[in-house]
Amino acid sequence: MTQRHTPRDGRSSGRPIAPDPDRDLILDATSLRALSHPVRLRLLGRLRESGPSTATRLATLMGLNTGATSYHLRQLAAYGMVVEDTERGSARERWWKAANRNTFFDPAAATDPEERELGAAYLHGVATAYAHSLQRAVEDFPGLPEPWRQVHTMSDYFLYLTPERTAALNEQLLAVIARYADPDMTTENRPAGTELVKFQYALLPTLVDDVTSAAGDEAGAEDGDGAAG
Repeated sequence: MTQRHTPRDGRSSGRPIAPDPDRDLILDATSLRALSHPVRLRLLGRLRESGPSTATRLATLMGLNTGATSYHLRQLAAYGMVVEDTERGSARERWWKAANRNTFFDPAAATDPEERELGAAYLHGVATAYAHSLQRAVEDFPGLPEPWRQVHTMSDYFLYLTPERTAALNEQLLAVIARYADPDMTTENRPAGTELVKFQYALLPTLVDDVTSAAGDEAGAEDGDGAAG
């Protein structure tokens, strides 16, 4: 799944993919309602990742009920997020494909209380989808060819930064990704020898003042080993 958040000031320089209203889904209050359900997020992401599919195939791949999968696909279609793939479909089998290349959402721009609530539900769904993606990657790791096993990585790092330095880190990371990203490449037209590589990252400001203060009050009460991670 590809989810990218647009910056509040509208900058796009150095971005891996800049929002294109003709090709991308830019979320507003109306479209947020459609994606506030985590299953719909996962379905949309799977169609973008793997290409067109049917409700039955998607249900099998994702461990879902076929009837529920069909319902959620119809809901996505009602909002214009998926469309029928008429080149593959038949009278007995309906194929679906994603209607947009990527999704863009700026949670900081939501000012209406209802939109903020919908945005929070959407972000919960994004987090759930990311967790599913990581779990799949871990499950698939033993079966990867050796060259792909060598480059597989999962890491996190604790950094102490100001908002300004955090913004700078974000811009530099996006600039690096932009050198490798090709917005027109899909599963169906990718060059020989390539595979889909997902790059998930998050900058998560965590307020720790109260925690460190409480830890300081208890310092010396008990000695022991500690670990960060």
